[in-house]
Amino acid sequence: MNQLMYQKPISFLLRICLFLLPIGANAELKDGRYFQAIASGGSIVDSLWFRAGGERHPLFVSEIFRSGDYPYDSAEAIVFYGDRVDEAGNPLAEAVAAVPPRATRLLLLFNKLSTPDAHGRSYAVAVLKDDVREFAFGSFQFINASDRNLAIDIGGNRFLLGQFERQTIPVATSKNGGGVNLQIVAQDMGSEWKTCYSNSWGHRSDMRTLAFIINSTVKEGGIKILRYRQSEPSVDR
Repeated sequence: MNQLMYQKPISFLLRICLFLLPIGANAELKDGRYFQAIASGGSIVDSLWFRAGGERHPLFVSEIFRSGDYPYDSAEAIVFYGDRVDEAGNPLAEAVAAVPPRATRLLLLFNKLSTPDAHGRSYAVAVLKDDVREFAFGSFQFINASDRNLAIDIGGNRFLLGQFERQTIPVATSKNGGGVNLQIVAQDMGSEWKTCYSNSWGHRSDMRTLAFIINSTVKEGGIKILRYRQSEPSVDR
């Protein structure tokens, strides 16, 4: 069970993404340093750019789909720029994504700020390691961004998930897919455990599912799950 590195940005981002739906995506997973991204507070359409491999790359990020792959250089951070420049004409950073140690593939979560931060940046960026060796196809990764401790049972795999923790669980199924039962029990303020979610999710051995668990704004004490599915590229692609 892993503790998230960037608790405040992730928590803030996930709690305002309540409109997101379960999304499936296909993406070719290249070897090397690449990131994909999801936006909150509005899609990013060529308003941000970054440098990699000595070239300038415009950024296109949706609110409901993972983006395609973007390459990034070996560095401690990926810096994104917009139209702002300093007095000397040098671009000013609009967002900075810290790169975790020993990471290759990343998932960046861009949150559009209502007002610029202390550095004048217009976005907060939460960074998740997205390496296939740690989050393999045929598995689920749960991230608890709610304000309660959770007990999860998916396909008979049972585990506890504290606040701001994440857990990756491989779940066996056939190539043709099938339903996987999911039940989530939450600990309320009085220390009682109550079932707050029960459903069946589709799953295949060539699919990995990222699930963010956040507080519900509709039902007091309830949760909402933001689910992102990604299929493994075909071998003949």
